[in-house]
Amino acid sequence: MNSNSFNQEQDRLSVWRDDDCIIIEKLNHPKCVSQFIRALFSIRKNGYKNISVVFPDVKGVFPNSAVPIAAIIQHYRNLDINIDLYDQPTILTKVNFNDPLPATANILTN
Repeated sequence: MNSNSFNQEQDRLSVWRDDDCIIIEKLNHPKCVSQFIRALFSIRKNGYKNISVVFPDVKGVFPNSAVPIAAIIQHYRNLDINIDLYDQPTILTKVNFNDPLPATANILTN
């Protein structure tokens, strides 16, 4: 791989916006969180209150990106913003990405 194609791969977004939809292709790097926030702010700035998040064939899921994004989604839902998730990979379903457990003392000690 030459350096030019490497730089193009590095510059490619893992998370981006298309109208009222956020597409997440990877959750493998902390930069995915900032890309998600940027996409979400852009959608909100355009007045959308119903947001779709789509995971088309996600490659790589790491907690350093998945956990903050799950928390952000929950935060906006608590503000009465409707966020629906589509095509979640099995790993995200298993770890309650769509409905994170609250960090209560009881849950943290068990």
